[in-house]
Amino acid sequence: MKSPSLIGLACAALAVLLSGCATNALDAQWSNSQQPPVSLKGARVLVLCEANEPVVRQICQDKLATELTALGVVPVKASAPLPADAADRQAAAGRAAGAKAVFSVSVVPDPTESSSSGVSVGFGLGGFGFGHGSFGGVGVTAPLGEGRIRYGYAGNGSLVDVDSGTLLWTAKTRSRSVDNVDVQLEYLTRSLATGAHNAGRL
Repeated sequence: MKSPSLIGLACAALAVLLSGCATNALDAQWSNSQQPPVSLKGARVLVLCEANEPVVRQICQDKLATELTALGVVPVKASAPLPADAADRQAAAGRAAGAKAVFSVSVVPDPTESSSSGVSVGFGLGGFGFGHGSFGGVGVTAPLGEGRIRYGYAGNGSLVDVDSGTLLWTAKTRSRSVDNVDVQLEYLTRSLATGAHNAGRL
């Protein structure tokens, strides 16, 4: 029989672990001080995600829509991809959808570690390289000899006012490096949605 003290310690450790998993930390965020916070609760918000892979884009939009619904916002999913840095085009799409704001997320792979010894991996804007070669494009996983890269996703979220086309809020965050893409994107979109809410933008 396990002693009560051991059971208590195990429960405490589990509680700490769960609380760490529930934390939605942002790496950085910016809020437009020239635009006072306005609640978007009950308002229509156009939701769009930008990603290299269509499946990642669609899952991201579904997850982001779910998170905004939980915050009392009425999400409208974009029917076609739009550049995450094109505020004017986003505002035009938002007006066409009858939305008050646009919440966009740009998703890119974020390598965190490799199980292969003696191999260094670096990702850049134009692709990635290791050893003596360089390669364009980014895949979901990249086997290296007997090991492989483990990674999560990095995301940059932006909230744009539809009427003025003004950027209201933006932030960046990273998901955890787990194999399940759904879990990664759920964590990432929850971090961004929660961050915007805590900043008084949702």
